[in-house]
Amino acid sequence: MQRGHKLEFLQVLRLVAAGLVLLHHAVGDVLFIHGRTSWTYTHVEPGTIGVLIFFVLSGYVIALQIGKPPLQFAWHRLLRIYPAYIAAALVGTAVFQLGSPSTPVHFDWSMLLLPAGQIHQEWILVPYWTLIYEMIFYTLAFFAITCGQRGFDTMLVGWAILISVYPLAENPMQASIWIFREPFCLFFIGGAALCRLHQGATAPAIGVLIAVCLPRFWRDLPASHVVMFGIAIVAIVHIAVKLSERFAAPRMLVHGGDWSYGLYLLHIPVLRALAKVLPIAAMSEWLSIAILVAAAGAVASAFGYGEYTFYKWAKARLDLKPGRRADDDSANAESIPAPTAVV
Repeated sequence: MQRGHKLEFLQVLRLVAAGLVLLHHAVGDVLFIHGRTSWTYTHVEPGTIGVLIFFVLSGYVIALQIGKPPLQFAWHRLLRIYPAYIAAALVGTAVFQLGSPSTPVHFDWSMLLLPAGQIHQEWILVPYWTLIYEMIFYTLAFFAITCGQRGFDTMLVGWAILISVYPLAENPMQASIWIFREPFCLFFIGGAALCRLHQGATAPAIGVLIAVCLPRFWRDLPASHVVMFGIAIVAIVHIAVKLSERFAAPRMLVHGGDWSYGLYLLHIPVLRALAKVLPIAAMSEWLSIAILVAAAGAVASAFGYGEYTFYKWAKARLDLKPGRRADDDSANAESIPAPTAVV
């Protein structure tokens, strides 16, 4: 496999997405300490953009798993998500307790990444609400993959129709089982539909596009405001895939993408710890932001390196068991499957 055919620029996009989330929280902490708000920070929300990029990338990479044994797919996803999340949650809880020892720690079912309870638990200091959406997507993908390509494609189109005509009316931060109707899920669908298009399956991509665009002409649905933004991110991912076919991305940026999950999980605890020990209030805002982003990025990336190394080691041992394949499902090691006749 030639290096230019690996999806290296998707890893670069992962790093960009994690960096946007890190920047968002660093700016928020500095503005809070300085006692002011920013119109740009409030309305642009780089953290939300980063999360939605992650969702599209996740959809694309999961669509590459069609053809893999469903149980192997499930074990890989569990191994990828939970060990790093648990480690980061423990660190985040410890940091919170050091800063606010009088605040009680309470359990919520959402902490197990289940769609139950409140998605946001501030005292954990880990942005795990997005992982609940990820687990919803993985669960649907697992059952769809058991039905092969046609089953997966049918799931994508049907899911897009459901969200477009019957979107979630509740608070998206409420971990209800119904969050699979939340418009945020359209970003998973868009990424997966793009991957299927690259594999030669045009029908699911066209079906998803019609499902999310057509209702805009006669109804003002809650999902409508995300459609154009989602199409823009899908287009960016498409460009990244095409760049990966022609060019090799800088190795450090690719590695940064490998470590981006750990960076995403641990950056808030590190930011809060730094905000406690550094004289942020006495420093200029731009200097404070630069220091927080650099320091938290370095520490959280080191955690990302450790968790990614563990994941690769554990997955290799799992795949070497009898009856399992020793293949690699990470984005930077996948080649784009050859186009098929399925449409």
